[in-house]
Amino acid sequence: MRQERELRIKLSEYKDEMLTKNNRKLSLDYDTLLFNYYEYLAICLYKKIINENIAKLYFRNLLISVKSLFENSILFKGNYSKKEDYLGILWLFRHWKI
Repeated sequence: MRQERELRIKLSEYKDEMLTKNNRKLSLDYDTLLFNYYEYLAICLYKKIINENIAKLYFRNLLISVKSLFENSILFKGNYSKKEDYLGILWLFRHWKI
């Protein structure tokens, strides 16, 4: 739980900094952290560590915008990573029909 909170704080800091600067590395770091956050969520759901109904209420709408970012991420366009590296988030998109 503590790690999840720290990750959300870091994402918020990156997002604030991205609004004031146009930095490619910062964008890569942000996308990586964001996608890893949802990878963590997918793992927790898959292993039934958290209640899916409650998580879906909170995260489903957020995940819709994340999918758009995922589809157009600089991580994949710049060949820094592959979409297949994020099997958890891909599972989550399919599982929740996003």
